[in-house]
Amino acid sequence: MTLEVRAFALDDSNMASPRLTFPTCNRMAGLLTLMVALAGPTAIHADGPFRFSGDTMGTTYLIQGEMPGHIRSSEEVHARIRQRLDFINHTMSTYLDDSEVSRFNQAAANEWFDVSLQTAKLVETAQQISRDTNGAFDITVGPLVALWNFGPAASPSPDIPNEDVIRETLERVGHDKLDVRLAPPSLRKRVAGVEIDLSAIAKGYAVDESASILTAFGVASFMVEIGGEIRLSGANAQGLPWSIGIESPNPQSREVELTLTPREAAIASSGDYRNFFEKNGKLYSHTIDPRSGSPVDHGLAAVTVTSKNCAVADAVATALMVLGPTEGFAWAEQHRVGAVFLARTGESVSRRTTSHLKVVPPKPTTSFPRLFVAAAIVFGLAVLAMAVGVIFSNRRIRGSCGGLAGLQDANGNAVCDACTDPSPTCDGTRNGAAKTNDSSIS
Repeated sequence: MTLEVRAFALDDSNMASPRLTFPTCNRMAGLLTLMVALAGPTAIHADGPFRFSGDTMGTTYLIQGEMPGHIRSSEEVHARIRQRLDFINHTMSTYLDDSEVSRFNQAAANEWFDVSLQTAKLVETAQQISRDTNGAFDITVGPLVALWNFGPAASPSPDIPNEDVIRETLERVGHDKLDVRLAPPSLRKRVAGVEIDLSAIAKGYAVDESASILTAFGVASFMVEIGGEIRLSGANAQGLPWSIGIESPNPQSREVELTLTPREAAIASSGDYRNFFEKNGKLYSHTIDPRSGSPVDHGLAAVTVTSKNCAVADAVATALMVLGPTEGFAWAEQHRVGAVFLARTGESVSRRTTSHLKVVPPKPTTSFPRLFVAAAIVFGLAVLAMAVGVIFSNRRIRGSCGGLAGLQDANGNAVCDACTDPSPTCDGTRNGAAKTNDSSIS
């Protein structure tokens, strides 16, 4: 099976008013270093480069590319994207009490709950990925996330839950406890207390929806980024592939580990080095394994996935973080997924890429051949300068052994003992003159 073909498109009916209440997702925004700069909400006129940016779902978005000349104003395109983002936030947020997801989470068990077709289709996609990953990805993991003090009700002083509480919470978690249908679009929980959280797939879906709007307007070259999840098409303003830097998983610095330069792709990342807490000297990741009920603890620091669909890439990146560096890598190879795994090995980070991912290593500031040639030229010029000085003035360049005659010890004597070929003036005299303490001697 190839996950990259699991694309889907949702309609945009029943748009809602702006409500920006998704959580800020540190795992996404910190992992992909874009080769662009963020600013406030903007929209540049049509027929040329355009750039949109702003806030959505508790994070930021940045959209840029080349606008075709037939569009009267890029503001029209931006407004359509803004409307779609607001609708996704209003229906799928767990931070809004009146969203479809929040209302379903409060609904009774064993009863079908009506939702929009968009929500139903996204849940259906999530359920398929759950089955494909044997439960490593699971949108019902919300109660475990809350139990481990992540999510909307996070406390500044978290406690570590005991095994009994974890087992009790696991009874309300599992993709097999959730049903979805498209006609009519609705969801059903089989066990009381089951909840869904689309945070690990909704931002990728929002990227796909924004890209669909751009394509519908005839925009062929663009980059869409929401909270670190990305969709690319065509080329940048210089006619080159978009360059996306993957950040090294170091919470103390912001360094590029490698660069991706695809022309048509979606890119999503997941990691544990931006969102965690420490208790009794141990770090606890926000990535919870839905199968065990506890945070992952296997050394995998971050994983980046490429696909044709950003919602799929978003969900699969989370699943691979749960599976870990060994099981996750094997799964990605088996399912022909392009991915890069960054794991901690002592004080350093090891990198492993699947055979389906094309990467470009970070370019060094100066290559070794160029550095060697430059050094040879400088050295040659220095030798030439010394030769010219000897020929025309019969004097050594200051700082050579001859120059040591200008240095004196504590008794005022010339310091020449280090010379293998001392100057005639190393006896402390100049042209037969008597010794002197004059500091001008050279």
